[in-house]
Amino acid sequence: MEPRILHIETSERSCSVCLSEGNNCISQIVDESGEHQSTLAPNIKKLLIDNELFFNDLDAFSVNVGPGSYTSLRVGVMMAKGLSVLNRKPLIANTGLLALAMESKSRFPDYAYYIPLIDARRDDVYFAVYDEVFNELKAAQFAQLSSAWFKNLGIQAAQCLISGSGSRKWTGIIPEYPVQSLEGILTAKWLIKPALQAFQMGIFESPAELKPFYIKDPNITVAKKKI
Repeated sequence: MEPRILHIETSERSCSVCLSEGNNCISQIVDESGEHQSTLAPNIKKLLIDNELFFNDLDAFSVNVGPGSYTSLRVGVMMAKGLSVLNRKPLIANTGLLALAMESKSRFPDYAYYIPLIDARRDDVYFAVYDEVFNELKAAQFAQLSSAWFKNLGIQAAQCLISGSGSRKWTGIIPEYPVQSLEGILTAKWLIKPALQAFQMGIFESPAELKPFYIKDPNITVAKKKI
């Protein structure tokens, strides 16, 4: 039987969970409320009940560790770590950037470069650059979208495909470099490909050591002391 994996995606505003068997999505729940803390656990429970499954029926847990929203990532990672420990099942860490690149390649296989972009507010994004076999040509990093930024990548616009929430900013900021874009937001079912690959290769994480992949330090506001 193909491995059955539960995937958790909480890196941005939408919160989603998915069940997969092999490379196939059995079922997915996507919540757009932005209330990750209160909706994640009930949606996992509903997903299992709707598919008449128990945690014991699963082979592993998979989670997007980032980059993305600090608070949102922490909710998903903590849930996945807890489920892994309580159920004694392997834990798989995915990056949303690689998940986006792999989904892009599966739908548009003829590009030389895949550039996933995750919205980081204003004109900023988290990005990476992958070739057609997912070698990481530019490691995950923070950047401000601009014509100069794209020019410095040394990539022809016609050779690349962009994806992710940050791709919506492209036309307004870099209109002189028109590129093909993969429509749609990152959801848990897009974690299936990288998670299955990790499972088959036996690449698992220690729940005690796994941390969210923030790239930037969290922006924590400290309240001023009242006088």
